[in-house]
Amino acid sequence: MRNERIRQLISQIQAIKEVVDSTDQPPLPKPFIYRCAVRPPVPWSESDVEKSLQVTLPDDLISLWNQTSGLRLYEEISYGAQGAEFGEEYIAQ
Repeated sequence: MRNERIRQLISQIQAIKEVVDSTDQPPLPKPFIYRCAVRPPVPWSESDVEKSLQVTLPDDLISLWNQTSGLRLYEEISYGAQGAEFGEEYIAQ
C-alpha cells in the first residue's frame, strides 16, 4: 500500500515536467517557467540510517527513498529561483 501511494506521487511529479506561469507578473521579458524532476534511486541501508539517527523511519519515507534519490519541485528556470529540493547530497552532509 505505501509503495503504491509513493509510486503515484512520483508519477504525478514526473508528469508535471514544466509549468509556465505568466499570471500576476509585472511586464517581464519572459514568463516564469517551473520544472520538476525525479532522480533515480541509489542503494541505502534503512537499518544503518535508523541506527545512526536513533529513530524509526516512517514507512512513507522509506518507500520514497527506495524509489528515488532526490526530488526537485518547481525549480524556476527562467530567472534562476531554486524551488524545493530533496536529495542525497543533502542527506550525506
